[in-house]
Amino acid sequence: MSEYETDTIKGIDLVNEDHKPVKRVEFLHREDRVCALHHPARLRILQILKEGIDDTVTTESFDDTTRERLIRQVILKRHTLSVNEIIKISNETEDLEPLTKNQIYYHLPEMIKAGLVELYGVLRKGKRTTDFYRRTAENFVTFGLHYEPKRYRDAVRKETKKSLSLFKLNLSDSERQKFLDLAVQSEVMKLEGAKAVENLVSDDITDSKAVEMLDWFLWVYATGREEYMQLLNQVREIIFKTQ
Repeated sequence: MSEYETDTIKGIDLVNEDHKPVKRVEFLHREDRVCALHHPARLRILQILKEGIDDTVTTESFDDTTRERLIRQVILKRHTLSVNEIIKISNETEDLEPLTKNQIYYHLPEMIKAGLVELYGVLRKGKRTTDFYRRTAENFVTFGLHYEPKRYRDAVRKETKKSLSLFKLNLSDSERQKFLDLAVQSEVMKLEGAKAVENLVSDDITDSKAVEMLDWFLWVYATGREEYMQLLNQVREIIFKTQ
């Protein structure tokens, strides 16, 4: 996403001078953030902010040789939008259900609270002020606790331990403990390939099938590591020891 101050928002007063760069991918693990994302109107707002709107960047220079003033204008996408621009785009896009001003003003505070959107700045022209908003990441992925390793270790152990009761496994206490340790190690090791898989993400990933595909990509990447395969083989020996 472009970070240029385009002609339309030239002179905008930034809400925060130390704005963080827009992340390429952000994985959501907190339940409140995931819930804030899973709403049709909010997903449409995010999609519109991602698509952006055509704008220009005009630069001027002076040629000392010809004594001429040179004006250069470049067309690019602006992803920092006002509420009226979001409404306009939603009305002009055939595959999007139109958004109303009330809808946008209702959902924006919750999206800002969840860290999905931020108020970038305020443009002042005379007595008129216009707020401009942008996404905090180019792509959002709802992927549980996967990118919080400290929390994830505990979560994997807890969920795996609970799931074991659904299977008839003849394991001793020591084997059960080893299995849990190996399960956590293998999952955390799998996540070490996150950066490589992250580069494949090109849109918001919010439905379960897409999340499963992302998890599969992580597994495929991890199978290229000898240490990972050794862990899986140890798990296999514990589970299928009599087969």
